[in-house]
Amino acid sequence: MNLKNRLSAFAGLALVACLAAAPQSKAVDSHMFEIGTGMESALSEGGVNVLLRFGYGYSRMQDETDPDPIMGPEQLVWAHISGDLAIDPTATGAAALPMIDIKIIPVHNSLSIIRDNGDAVFADLQVLPMNVGRDIRLDQNVSFKVSVVGLQVGLVQYKTDQIALFAQVAADALGYKLVDMVSDAGMYHGGRVLGTALEGGAQFTITENFSIRIALGGSADLNLGTLNSAFAVQSDLDAYLAVRADIARFIQVFLKGGINANCASAGYGCDYAPQLMLGATILF
Repeated sequence: MNLKNRLSAFAGLALVACLAAAPQSKAVDSHMFEIGTGMESALSEGGVNVLLRFGYGYSRMQDETDPDPIMGPEQLVWAHISGDLAIDPTATGAAALPMIDIKIIPVHNSLSIIRDNGDAVFADLQVLPMNVGRDIRLDQNVSFKVSVVGLQVGLVQYKTDQIALFAQVAADALGYKLVDMVSDAGMYHGGRVLGTALEGGAQFTITENFSIRIALGGSADLNLGTLNSAFAVQSDLDAYLAVRADIARFIQVFLKGGINANCASAGYGCDYAPQLMLGATILF
């Protein structure tokens, strides 16, 4: 996938919404689907799970008859959902689904500034971003978080026609979080103060239909609430290295390894688990 043509390659989203003025335009609706499979493992647990990956986005973009040479076209994304499910074929009951990670963004759009050589800066505004999760390796039976607003700011800089560097920072604030622990620690719920994420790396365009993307990133959040009726500070943290190959613009092969953590005060401490995911998806 060429970064000059698709800024979404470094943002990690199937769709990137771009907002700008268009004096003469008509609306064009589009749908994008992502579906794939692979393997997932917590490594320390010793088992290998079947990984299912999915995504969907619906957008309405302005087809400009007089496009701005700097600003991107107007595009509003009404729905974006993506997720990973890990299935343990050897387990039964709830243990057969050890990991769930589903992200939902009801509405988001962005403003992008693009130079002639492909360098770009964009800011993506998200309304009510939310996440539904589960990871029994982190003592999380069910987790849910939602924020009032989220913002991503990123840039792409081309060193050559084949090599581009990218970086992005994201934050969301003011919301609610719930974590139901698998153990007898009980249930945490409270206010979501802030969530942050960083990612950076490089993309190498080998040919027009083949590119490789390498990214290093991490995230953390801060939540204030109660755990078993006692005041508690809760946080999820992760750090990862991801490699992805984009083939013919609609096939992605991915490898991601990292470590995740679930931490809380009130005598709970932290649970850590490494994670490895490998697979392939199709975009259509």
